[in-house]
Amino acid sequence: MSATVINMHDYIEALRLHVPPDIHPSTRSIIAEYLAEMHLAADDDPALVAKLAGFICYRVAQELRFEAENCESARDFHEAYRLRRQADRFEASHA
Repeated sequence: MSATVINMHDYIEALRLHVPPDIHPSTRSIIAEYLAEMHLAADDDPALVAKLAGFICYRVAQELRFEAENCESARDFHEAYRLRRQADRFEASHA
């Protein structure tokens, strides 16, 4: 059995790059704060990094689903479907 070493800063940067542009700017700023906290905790507290990554995943999926509801109420069902699928894929790939 071999151990895999993960560079936490690379993981955090990859997570930042996966945050979709379809989310509201206020949620984007909250996520930026979480990412900054993650970078500070990366060397000392991997449990906090995991907790904040979970918060980010939840916030992104929640925001995408909210945008999907807005699109659905505007009768843009194709965009609503796309946003819901994007939320599902984000959760599945970052769980």
